[in-house]
Amino acid sequence: MTFPAKIPQRDRAVNSLVRACIASGLSQYGKGAPGKILERAWPDDDAAAWILKASSEPPASTGDSRGTATALGRIVVAELIEAMTPYSASARLIEGAPSFTFDGAAYVSVPSFSATPTAVAYVGEGAPIPVVQLASSAPAAMTPKKASSIVVLTEELLEASNAEAYVRDVLVRALGLAVDKLMFDANAATAVRPPGLLNGVSGQTPSTQTGNEGMVQDMMKLASIVGHVGGGLCYIMSPARAVNVYLRSAYYALEAFHDMMIIPSSALPDNEIICVAQRGLVTASDGAPDITSSRDATVHMEDTSPQPISGSPGVVASPTRSLFQTRSVGIKVRFALNWALRDAAAVAWMTGITAW
Repeated sequence: MTFPAKIPQRDRAVNSLVRACIASGLSQYGKGAPGKILERAWPDDDAAAWILKASSEPPASTGDSRGTATALGRIVVAELIEAMTPYSASARLIEGAPSFTFDGAAYVSVPSFSATPTAVAYVGEGAPIPVVQLASSAPAAMTPKKASSIVVLTEELLEASNAEAYVRDVLVRALGLAVDKLMFDANAATAVRPPGLLNGVSGQTPSTQTGNEGMVQDMMKLASIVGHVGGGLCYIMSPARAVNVYLRSAYYALEAFHDMMIIPSSALPDNEIICVAQRGLVTASDGAPDITSSRDATVHMEDTSPQPISGSPGVVASPTRSLFQTRSVGIKVRFALNWALRDAAAVAWMTGITAW
């Protein structure tokens, strides 16, 4: 839940990022250098100027928690993720998961410990207190990786009086869906991307029961796998499936569901559900977002599996768009974000749900 007191801080950080994007885009049309555009349009927004400077000249941290672009960048990334939560299931998971910063390190290693019910005991006077050796599993190691998205906008839109509100909405939605598609797939980690949460996790077989009974059995089955990890039980499913669960739980007064998080994501098909123990997920980010823009490129207008414009002889990606021909600008935003599971049992999922 976002507390009202934090909303102004979040809005300031994300608005600064949006303004930096608009200034970068307008600079492609002879409106002046991005920094000069910011001075004219938003003279009091020092954060936007720092973001642009950090994009071209990554600064070294000086230890000042708010006075450097590096520290400011971490704040902007965190607030951007929070702003994505109305549109992104992955952002809602990240918001409640333990988060770390790289601070210039090549990687962040987060150990995982197995909880034990014998860790605490009542003892009598003079009696020895139990000593517990926590069993540590292989640490979750995260290296800096960049999440990226390109948003194409026309010159007329960038110059409009409501450009800031529109660009903010488009940017947040585009990044939210892009991160969802990565987080909820089954692909292994590579040198450029984190692992999908389903990587190496076998899908569970859904119940054959119909109606409410089938729903309860399926959700209990997933909860029984991740429940011992603890720390916030989250179900991710398609918007249609989420509405199904909400309506059934309200109609049958299933109060147990009300203490769990049901998160819709358009990245999932209607017949699939993922269950995640939120505290079993860890994230790491760092640095200011990178912003670049171009009006001369040709881009493949595809947000799921973009291809090279001409990947092989006689094969051309479709649909493509010439930014020069359509008087448009492409704004590319990249920011450091990685995630890992502290416990392999923190995720369970099933597909092929058709009975309810």
